[in-house]
Amino acid sequence: MVPLRYLQTAVGLPSFALLAVSDTIAFSIMAWRMIPKIKKHFWRSKTLWLMVATVIVRTILQTLALRMTKAYIVQLINLLAPFFVVLLNRIFTSSPLPKFTLSAISLSVIGGVLMLYGGSQGPLIQPVFSSGDGIGILLAFLGTFGIAAYMMIVKRGQQIGLPYEVVYISQIGAMMIVMSLLSFGFGENWTGFGQLRWPAVMALLFNAIGVEVGCKLGNITVIRKLGAPLVSSMLAVRLVAALFFSWFILGEQLTTIFQWSGVVLVIVTITAYLTNLSQNELKAVLSDLNSRPG
Repeated sequence: MVPLRYLQTAVGLPSFALLAVSDTIAFSIMAWRMIPKIKKHFWRSKTLWLMVATVIVRTILQTLALRMTKAYIVQLINLLAPFFVVLLNRIFTSSPLPKFTLSAISLSVIGGVLMLYGGSQGPLIQPVFSSGDGIGILLAFLGTFGIAAYMMIVKRGQQIGLPYEVVYISQIGAMMIVMSLLSFGFGENWTGFGQLRWPAVMALLFNAIGVEVGCKLGNITVIRKLGAPLVSSMLAVRLVAALFFSWFILGEQLTTIFQWSGVVLVIVTITAYLTNLSQNELKAVLSDLNSRPG
């Protein structure tokens, strides 16, 4: 979250070009290793390319959201993804809701309201965002909704045996091509990439290698090695990390006891909810949330 916002707002890099460069670096690193392992018939899977299209749309929404509003707000909304997953699963597969789902959603919404409206001036309902932030929040919600849609497609991919190599490499490869075309189509200026100072270069490499390669493949490995319950207990740490790095790098921070109370409420609620899910429910939710690009 934070490197993408920093590179767009502080450095001034165009959004689509930034995604194109990041995914080009990731694709260059991983393609030679993964593509030879993939059987040719997997490339003809309609499920695979529907998955790719969903990821592209979601990544565009999230990246534009990070240009419009604060990184910790986008991360807060992303933490609601488990609820989107179980609600859509209920709608499309008639699966029963896990215990405490509605209570957890209610508490998370309250925590989010405290973070967004617990401003340092005026009454408790003083908002901490502008109209521009409001657009970013809407984009973040739409992007998070896309996670749940992606989950429904992932399950189909598991049924037909799509290996993770073809899912991963097709997504970053398609992102590389589509974002480049969008960037050139909208006339984005790429000259900024030739004028980057070392902090911006480090942020770009962190996003391309650390996130696009390391985190996405690492999440899959961690779930397989450590198990869903342990991973679920750490999911809310994403919000803590976003808050810390937003303050340290971007100077964006929470300022009141109401906002920090909202943070604690969201973290405790998400952690408790995921901890109380069954082993099978956790594997379904976490695999979908952590194996997706973006």
